[in-house]
Amino acid sequence: MNGSMVGWRSGHINAAGVYCGDKVPASGFRDTHIRESLAEFTDHLHGCDPRKSGSFKEGDALLQAFEVRSVDTLVLLDHSGRAYSIAVAQIPGGRGDGIPVSSQVDFQPGGVLASVACGAGDSLWLVAGTGGYGFLTTLENMTGRNRAGKAFLTLDAKERPLPLIRVTDLRAEALCLSSDGRGLLFPLAEVKNLPKGRGVKLIALSASTTLQSLSIYLDDQRLPRGMRKNRVEACRGRRGGRGRPVR
Repeated sequence: MNGSMVGWRSGHINAAGVYCGDKVPASGFRDTHIRESLAEFTDHLHGCDPRKSGSFKEGDALLQAFEVRSVDTLVLLDHSGRAYSIAVAQIPGGRGDGIPVSSQVDFQPGGVLASVACGAGDSLWLVAGTGGYGFLTTLENMTGRNRAGKAFLTLDAKERPLPLIRVTDLRAEALCLSSDGRGLLFPLAEVKNLPKGRGVKLIALSASTTLQSLSIYLDDQRLPRGMRKNRVEACRGRRGGRGRPVR
């Protein structure tokens, strides 16, 4: 059965029978509740709009949305780079707040949800931390059977994971924006495919600078906030470079 999987900041999951073709729109919210919910239809997720999928608790809001199948896997990445996985088929159905993620996985002491990914095991993802290193990997490399999760992304003490990015076309470019206002675009194909670890240097950063955002750019699509269209060509370079000012 397919449906829309939804999650909130408060940390719950549930599922309801929403059918959108042969796939299901899956959503994550800023709390740590997840559910598969009834939703209205829009164009971008086979017609399912998770923002209208039911009531929110006070202070709750949409974090991220995915289109998935019931045979797929949900991966939760905590602030230390540890990955936890839940089979979408294990998520119970129904409206409401869902069930706590803590009933499905055991976050390590101090663990805070940083990012989520959902899809088939062979789906490709771009993984990175604020220290400027990253790699390509499949969702299967993030999954495991242990409720306590698995070591996945290696980070220094002050680093944090950036949002996991689904990769569908290796012809695209990686777009790095640093906290000191520099941008670097380079072919995504220059990033190594690894099962786990720290990865390769995406952008060179000074001692007090971080990788503020990472995105994928292809075919003149919309640029992230802070990057101007007239600076795209100037910021193109090789992976590991310092980039150029975006303004």
